[in-house]
Amino acid sequence: MEATWKKLFWFTFALFLISNAYWLYSTFDNAISHAYYASECEACKKDVVNLQKIFQPNSTKEETINFLKAKNIEYETVEKGMENILVFKSFELVFNQNGQLKDNKNQNKNQKTKQ
Repeated sequence: MEATWKKLFWFTFALFLISNAYWLYSTFDNAISHAYYASECEACKKDVVNLQKIFQPNSTKEETINFLKAKNIEYETVEKGMENILVFKSFELVFNQNGQLKDNKNQNKNQKTKQ
């Protein structure tokens, strides 16, 4: 009877240690992942701000494409209704039917409310 009690105690104690070790690992992993994600978001935001400084609201689609080709920046072109969209890895530039860069601030707000 005493041997069974000791075995159960050590089994429960080992299970407790394993679960706490897993919890500790999970907590550190989440913290590191969050820090990495936050730094990546900041880098993307800085890229967008720098790109907005380069492309003024009166930039045309042709001027933008010529600039991107000259700098060897990868992009993808999508047509959606009357809009032409240049899609990059983390963001997009939207041009109206006249080839003028649209104000994306209002569009981003609309996308957040739709989600």
